Order: sequence, then C-alpha cells, then structure tokens
Amino acid sequence: MRAFHKLVGLALALTVLATTLNGQPVAALTEDQVVQKLSNVPVFMITDPKGNPLIVNVKDKAQKDVPLLLLFMDQKRAQDTYTNIKKDNASVKDAQIIVISLGLAFKAIREEAKKKDNKLNFEFLTDSKTLSYALTLFKKVDAKATSFPGIPVFYAMGSDGKGKAKGYVTFEKDGKQLIPFYFSQTDIEQNISDLKKSKPDLAK
Repeated sequence: MRAFHKLVGLALALTVLATTLNGQPVAALTEDQVVQKLSNVPVFMITDPKGNPLIVNVKDKAQKDVPLLLLFMDQKRAQDTYTNIKKDNASVKDAQIIVISLGLAFKAIREEAKKKDNKLNFEFLTDSKTLSYALTLFKKVDAKATSFPGIPVFYAMGSDGKGKAKGYVTFEKDGKQLIPFYFSQTDIEQNISDLKKSKPDLAK
C-alpha cells in the first residue's frame, strides 16, 4: 500500500519536527494529535450520490485486480479525473466530488492497514505542476531522479547568508511558534511573497 506509507511518512516527519523544534526535545505526537494537525487539510474524493467512494480496479504485478481508492490533494486533478471517468463509463454519470479532511483519510488508511485480508489500496494524487516543482528540488539531492517519490510536502527554511539552511521559517499563533507545511507550490510561493512584503529583512 504505497499511499499508506506516504501518509505515515508525513506523520513521522511531523513527529521528528516536534522533537527537534528550536533544539528543545518535546513529546512525540500521538496518532490523535497527528489526525488533529491534518484535519484542516482538504482531500478530494469521487463518490456516488450516496457518498460511497468510487473504487477502481487496477492490475498488480501478478495481473490480479486490486481495488484502489483515489484521493486528490488538488481539486483540479480531481475534476479532470472525474471528467475522464464519466466519459469512459456511463454508469457513473451521477458521481460527484466531495471533500474530506486529510485527518479522516489518515484514520481510514490506518484502519484498513490493520485488516488481514481484502485490503483496499489508496493512492494520493496531486497536480503535475507541483510534482514538477518538487522534482526540480529533489534533483538537488538525487541528480538521477526522474520522478518525485510520493506526494510532496513543502516547508521553508532560513539561510545563514551563505546559501546554507538555518532554521525553519515559523509563524506565531496563540503564543506558539508553528511550522507551516504546504502541499501546493502555489501556496508556499504566495506565503514567501507575502513575507517579503511584510518583513523584507527577514525574507532575505
């Protein structure tokens, strides 16, 4: 279940950041805390009129049918897939796009992973622009990479003025320093653009 590991990887990343923020060790995040932190992230899903997820069958390496539930981090990608599915299959003409939280998706994937048999597979998809941007950054680490391995999550870091990263870019809310994560290239670029306007010295 590739998508399961992708999402757990995000949870682990949040845990690592929580234990190293500002150099001060803190308690690792519980599963409930991870779900809470992901609850504000929208995920798009194609369902029937009753809200039942649309399951597609794909072939595994042994050419056996594997049930797959597609989850979209990008609304346009969801809409494009929805349009293509309706063209190819008249029986799903009444399908619809709904939005759930990433926290809810995380819980569902965790529960599915506990099953011994008949597991439903999940795949997260995002827009091609974001994937292309992520690959450009990833190639700085692995020059031979031809695709980005998963769903990219972006964050910003400060610089020591010599091109080396130095500390996470944070914002303050309710007296706490928080690290923003972004699933979209557009969102993180907009945030950095706003930062340059409001705090030009810091933005350097």
